[in-house]
Amino acid sequence: MSLRSEPIASEPDGDRGSIPIVDVEPVAFKALLGYIYAEETSDWDVPLAIATLICAKKYKVRKLARICRHFVQHHMSPKNACLVLAQAQLNNEFNLAASAMAMICSQFQAVTMEQDFLNAGEELLIQILKRDDLSMREQDLYHAARRWALYSNNEEVSEDSHFRPKLSRLVPHIRLPLLTPAQLCDGPKKDLVITNDQHSQLCEYFFATRKPIVPFTATPREPRTRSFYVAIPVFITLEEFNYREKCAGIRGTPARDPRTKNRNTVLGELVIEARKDLFPHACELFLTLIKSPNNFHLLYGPTRLSRSLLDEDDFDEEYEHDKLMKSSAAPIAESAAEKPTENILDWCPGAISFYSNPETDFVAKRNLEIYYPFNTATNGNKKPRKGVIFGKLVSGLECLMAMDRIRLGLKDCGELGDSPEFVERHTRFGLGEPKMVDCPDDV
Repeated sequence: MSLRSEPIASEPDGDRGSIPIVDVEPVAFKALLGYIYAEETSDWDVPLAIATLICAKKYKVRKLARICRHFVQHHMSPKNACLVLAQAQLNNEFNLAASAMAMICSQFQAVTMEQDFLNAGEELLIQILKRDDLSMREQDLYHAARRWALYSNNEEVSEDSHFRPKLSRLVPHIRLPLLTPAQLCDGPKKDLVITNDQHSQLCEYFFATRKPIVPFTATPREPRTRSFYVAIPVFITLEEFNYREKCAGIRGTPARDPRTKNRNTVLGELVIEARKDLFPHACELFLTLIKSPNNFHLLYGPTRLSRSLLDEDDFDEEYEHDKLMKSSAAPIAESAAEKPTENILDWCPGAISFYSNPETDFVAKRNLEIYYPFNTATNGNKKPRKGVIFGKLVSGLECLMAMDRIRLGLKDCGELGDSPEFVERHTRFGLGEPKMVDCPDDV
């Protein structure tokens, strides 16, 4: 690290005994040292992960920087989206900025209720108010902007000379022609943040048959679609056999008795957040898939979980990769220089995607995949993927890990037969019926 990083490499050899650490938060540098010496990443929160990301980029600890990005991506919520957006734009983290902006636009009502919104800078707030895809009524936008201006000065309107100038700079980006006359009079006019001429022009706009030109945007916004959540039960099916005495001596070929039955055990439930605000096409395909009675599969490393235990053709329908990767009509980035990379969501723990055929540019319709953190001969999750990542697992990862331990244990012991192949052939992991759920409280 000392040879690669600018802050250390730039120091003369004679001064290496004492190196000043500048532009880095002490808690972030401590987290950096904790990772370098002990690979410690516990007890983090989003602000610490962002500060550590900045520190890791400064000292070129690329693996830690990737871990920080994954942490922020997985723990992003309306509570911290404004902080993530501000810091991501400041430090050229375009993928995180795009993900945060999409969340803000699709859940702006919830975002405005959080402290990070009140702490946001004026330029950032103007950037958000300019968006065409904010999912909030103009009247509520005005009251949110008013609350931000009041909080930034922490005084009553009648006593504060800075409140009106601050709010007046935000009002041009609120679409006042979409208010009702009563809302206009009780809001901007009463707060004296529009002139008498502007008020007259807006009143004429409200009542005139032929609408005049007004100094405010009158085009309605097209709200960005919100994320949705799906819960899918996971179970294991074991086939129970009775061995006939005449076949007991033949290894690996137990006779199947007509009384053979299946034993199902529920392992837990997966809750998936589908980021429809980022990838509406892929999420619509996912929604169609779980609502249909057809079979589909979920890959987790070498294990395949099936909605049906019947073997079916996995690649009967495919979609072009590029079509599913298209984002919403409203662009995330304002300029080409800030354009995020193809997969805004990174291939990290908890990420879920449509499985992409490595030989082609097509995506299998009925095959989903969840990031598997271990190297295996059959799964290349450690390599960059072409799959369309459209969401993340918000709960149930411990269920998948338990399933993996069961699979490895059965493969080793072979309790149900004389060979590991027999055990794997008669041990199935299945998926129950998916259902739409509300956002979990801890997300």
